[in-house]
Amino acid sequence: MTLKREGVALYLFVLCPEELLPYKSAYFKLLVSIRRRRPAFPADLRDRIASLLSVLESNFVIRCGGVDTRAQLGIEELLVPKNPLVAGKTTTQTAAHATAVSTAQKSYAVSDVMLRT
Repeated sequence: MTLKREGVALYLFVLCPEELLPYKSAYFKLLVSIRRRRPAFPADLRDRIASLLSVLESNFVIRCGGVDTRAQLGIEELLVPKNPLVAGKTTTQTAAHATAVSTAQKSYAVSDVMLRT
């Protein structure tokens, strides 16, 4: 089983089905740990590490049905904006028609397409 095969979007701004949430949370905890220890990795892995950690660089937040996709993971470090000046200038919009968390798998396909274009 991989998270992607199970339909889990490995982005901070996409909801995760409740039954798979512990796995997505563990994945992001691992990424946070790698980010903290980044200097300990060999230089030849620098590009791969940067690619893995790129999902942590977004300040994009979606709240759907009262659920904050970052808060859903339960990782305090991911709740704090990396750049408060930029974060203070962003606007927040709540989805008017909230979809159930169980439909997060369908939203993955849409978000994946949007990111590839």
